[in-house]
Amino acid sequence: MICPYLNMTVSVDNFVKTVYKQSKLPNADTRLSTLAKLLNISNAAATDMARKLAAKQLVNYTKYKPLTLADKGKKACP
Repeated sequence: MICPYLNMTVSVDNFVKTVYKQSKLPNADTRLSTLAKLLNISNAAATDMARKLAAKQLVNYTKYKPLTLADKGKKACP
């Protein structure tokens, strides 16, 4: 489900949902390389998306660390 109040595109919505789903698994793996494989995108594209979403305060991005959802990103995932 795309959240209109956050003005999210389909690709942003898919990325945030993937981070959310991965974080809920017993062996949570939200590294960018894992997300890139799951979304069939390059590592560079995943990094670029993570930086953009961090600027929008949807994810917490730190270089070489797994992604986590920020409060705003958690609200986007029902």
